[in-house]
Amino acid sequence: MSDETTDEPNDVSPDASDTAGKASRSNRGALVLLTLLVVGGGVWFLRGPSLEQIMKDNFKGAHSVTNRVLDGEGTDADYRQLLQAYTRMSTLTPPKGDAASWKEKTDALVAAAQLLVDGKKDEGVAALETAADCKACHKVHR
Repeated sequence: MSDETTDEPNDVSPDASDTAGKASRSNRGALVLLTLLVVGGGVWFLRGPSLEQIMKDNFKGAHSVTNRVLDGEGTDADYRQLLQAYTRMSTLTPPKGDAASWKEKTDALVAAAQLLVDGKKDEGVAALETAADCKACHKVHR
């Protein structure tokens, strides 16, 4: 081994240190932003669809899932979808109107869908015909 000395310092120059510090702060900022996006997105995902989305996906149109079931053309997957959608609806705050009325109406939808999922098709369809009264619900809650 040689005891030669060099003119190059072993320490990082102030300019390099400053650049490294900026990069570190930039990386931390990016990490914080990424964390917020992931957590925020996860919270949105866990919250579930909005009332508007549930209505569009399950009630809108002649061939909606609800109408297919009421027409006797529903599948087991349709029954499960309705149970999930109606259960989600029951956790939401109504756009207007009394919360007790909302609970009563959405609980009736959930109960009807549960009958369908449980294999009680005739009873479930009959309950759904009563519970899925669009005008009655929209009159007080829309």
